[in-house]
Amino acid sequence: MTKENKEILKKDGNFRNFLLARILSQLAMTGFAFYTVYAVGAHHVSESHIGIMTGLLLGVQIVANPIMGWAGDRWSNHAVMRVGMTAATLSALLAWWAPSAGFFYLVYILTGIANVSVWTTGLAIIHEFGKESERPVYIGMANTLVAPANLLSPFLGGFLASISGYPAAFFASAIAGLSAVLAYQFLVKDPRANKKGQVSQEAPA
Repeated sequence: MTKENKEILKKDGNFRNFLLARILSQLAMTGFAFYTVYAVGAHHVSESHIGIMTGLLLGVQIVANPIMGWAGDRWSNHAVMRVGMTAATLSALLAWWAPSAGFFYLVYILTGIANVSVWTTGLAIIHEFGKESERPVYIGMANTLVAPANLLSPFLGGFLASISGYPAAFFASAIAGLSAVLAYQFLVKDPRANKKGQVSQEAPA
C-alpha cells in the first residue's frame, strides 16, 4: 500500500466505513450461489422451473439496472445501496425460511435487485468520494481492498453449507446483509451530500 493510500484511509473516515459496508455487501451475497441447488434438492424444483427462475433473475437485472441507475443519479446512490442490501437480506431470509418452491420466484427477484446494487450502484458510488484528482486512488482501493471478501465469500458459503446445510449459508448472508444496511444507514454518510455540505461550509459568507 502506497503512502497516498495510507493518507487517504487515515483522513477519510467515511471512506473507511464505506469499505466496511462494501465488504459486508459482498458477504451478503454468500448464499446466492446455492439457491438453485437448494431449490432442486430441498423443494424438488424441476429443470424447466429453474430455467424460468434464472430467466427471471436476468430479466430483473436488465430492468433494474437503468431504473436503479436513474434513481442513483437523480436521488442518491447511497440510498439505492440501502435498498439493494435490504433486498439481499430479504432474499436470503426468504430462501432460509421458504416452505415451498413458489417462494423462490421472489427470492430470485430480490437477488436480481441486490446484484444490481452491488455490481452497478456499488461501483458508481465510489466516484463520489474524494477530490477529482484523487479519484483513481479511491477506485483502486475500493476494488482492491474489497476483493478478498469477494473471493472468499463463495468458499465461506460452501463451508457453512457443508457443515450445517444450505440454510446456514442463507442465514449468514442475511446477517451480513442486515449489517450492511445498518452500516450504510448509520456509519456511511452520503458522499454526494457530504461533499456539498463541505463546499457550502468552505464558501465565503
